[in-house]
Amino acid sequence: MNNKENSKAFSLCLAQDGGYFTAGGYNFAYHQKGETVQYVPYYDEYSQYRVYLKKVEIEGDNIELTPKELNHGEGAFFDSGTTLTHFPEKTYK
Repeated sequence: MNNKENSKAFSLCLAQDGGYFTAGGYNFAYHQKGETVQYVPYYDEYSQYRVYLKKVEIEGDNIELTPKELNHGEGAFFDSGTTLTHFPEKTYK
């Protein structure tokens, strides 16, 4: 395994075929050749890793929300232990 081991890091890969969660580092075997590892800062005040969304597509269709709408309030975050997704009400109309 081509891992960066003994790390406090973990990796979460979201992919069409399901994705991967790796604790203790990352595994290059799961990355596309030539792709670099990207890091997201941890925010102590939220106890979460937050991301800034530019665009969201569902089955190839762009949901028509601006970045301001996608990141409304506290912003967007990923939680590997939940399946909940919340979008503004106009998304469902």
